[in-house]
Amino acid sequence: SYDGESWQNYQALGAIAKGDYRRVVVDDSGRVWLGAWGRCLQVLQRNGNDVQVTSYDTTGGRLAGIPADLDFVVVNELTKDRHGNIWMANLAAATNRKIIAVTPLGEWVYFTPPNASSIEISRIVIDQFDQIWYGMFDDGVEVIDYRRTLFDPTDDVLTFGDAVTAQISSNRITGLAEDADGTIWIGTNDGLFFWFANQISRQFRLISNDISVVRVDPSNNKWVGTSSGITIISSDNASLTHYTTESSPLVSNIITDFAFNPETGEAYIATTNGLSVVSTPFTTLRQDFSQLTGYPKPFILDGSGTQVS
Repeated sequence: SYDGESWQNYQALGAIAKGDYRRVVVDDSGRVWLGAWGRCLQVLQRNGNDVQVTSYDTTGGRLAGIPADLDFVVVNELTKDRHGNIWMANLAAATNRKIIAVTPLGEWVYFTPPNASSIEISRIVIDQFDQIWYGMFDDGVEVIDYRRTLFDPTDDVLTFGDAVTAQISSNRITGLAEDADGTIWIGTNDGLFFWFANQISRQFRLISNDISVVRVDPSNNKWVGTSSGITIISSDNASLTHYTTESSPLVSNIITDFAFNPETGEAYIATTNGLSVVSTPFTTLRQDFSQLTGYPKPFILDGSGTQVS
């Protein structure tokens, strides 16, 4: 972990999860959820200088292992919705309960997607209407509307997933994100697509069509990671900027993920060759101007004596 000044390593965690962590998300209580390719899901909670670690595996049926090894639990996707629920993908779960939500109160809710035994989930996004968008490794996109009744599966319906899948050039979904305008961005190994107002379009002029990840920063810019560098799509979708190891200090062109500090504007870029950090002006907009100061005060606009104070 990094607190802005120093790094701290947690060696003891690897004994349980084999150290192969695939996803990290922080919940509204500040707890850190770690999805591992191995034996469990782990939740870290800081208590003063100590860190409490809670592990979840097949005990009590919380998670399921793969059919070939029922104790081998893979949590390959984690995300948080606007209600504070943590959503995860339990890859190759022998129970077929491959989408799981955990509420802030610690209640576990399970979803069994259609054709669950033959599909595997790569990405999950919960949109502004509380619909579950999930991308699959080889089967495109599906959308479940749970009608905002998380504990009642009887009213869950599939919406427009088939329509989306039919209009993209590859069914291998590698990135999924919703921006501030409600547009859903869909990354594949053959290009980037976006869904808005029930229409899907293709994004052109990327640095590469081999997409690995799509994230949205606090200023609504879309960061597209590829096997050949980064494309940043501006908040109004009007301009694109590209970065590679040749044009920037980026440590590798093979991008695996992004994370953003909304207070400082720092962007963390995960690659196959380490972590790059870049300072940007893309911070969360302030709700008021109470911390804004001006000098000199008063400031005279012109020679008429008009003052701003």
